[in-house]
Amino acid sequence: MKYFVQGNKNRVGVSTICIGMAGAFNAQGKDVSLFRIGSDEAAEHDAQTFAHIDNVTASSEPISAEQFTTTEISNDGISIIEVPQDIDVQQLSQVDDRKILVSDMAMEIPAGFDGVIRNHSLKPGPNTIVENSILSSTDLGVILDATDARVISSSSDANRDVIETIMIGPISHDATDSSYFNKFQNKLILTRSEKVDLVLGAMAGDTTCILLTGGNEPSPYIIDRLFGNPETTLAITNYTTNEAMEKIGSIVGVQQINSEKKITEITKLFHEAIDLKDFS
Repeated sequence: MKYFVQGNKNRVGVSTICIGMAGAFNAQGKDVSLFRIGSDEAAEHDAQTFAHIDNVTASSEPISAEQFTTTEISNDGISIIEVPQDIDVQQLSQVDDRKILVSDMAMEIPAGFDGVIRNHSLKPGPNTIVENSILSSTDLGVILDATDARVISSSSDANRDVIETIMIGPISHDATDSSYFNKFQNKLILTRSEKVDLVLGAMAGDTTCILLTGGNEPSPYIIDRLFGNPETTLAITNYTTNEAMEKIGSIVGVQQINSEKKITEITKLFHEAIDLKDFS
């Protein structure tokens, strides 16, 4: 059986749905193949991600629509094909194939498709994937690159490399009260370098990264505290807090899936929220 998956617009998480679907069929003991049609950078990245998923057959390079039409595909297993928006999925598919539309809004099943999966939803519903902090998380390295940040000290824990929450240091805060900073896990906190009390308060909690803005070198008190908190990454950027947030805002929530943690999470969410019988 072939499943063609396409988005109603860009950046609705089609690759995420394809990975979740592959995991769900794998759990049923099916042989699964993943194909990524396209030629841009996103297609290349998706194909590489598909190729590294366990128990899935996939090429590390995307193929064109023309190449796909000449590819022999066995009907014994499950083939999941991600199709970009600018290609007519109806021309690629045959009568018995399944066509699924991924949307970020509630909608009726359009003509030519067999079902709709809603992604990035704020509320649960039939065949709906709810917004998820792990899936929307961003690699710390990507954030530091986007803000042209210089790392002063890296975490001693190599696994602390994913940011789920961005927090801004408040205008006024009691540095001895860590409750503000401990509201969230896997967080990055932005604050000006000269706000020594806020930085020390943030370091007192479980903070993945502190990004100092404004370009000024950190206080010796902050450097001294680092020796007692080696799990927190400390970095500095020349951007102001507002400028750094604009840079971060352009990448948060749109980073492509590239970690085992995200692949495991979408497989679990798909299994819990999507009924594959609706698309069979």
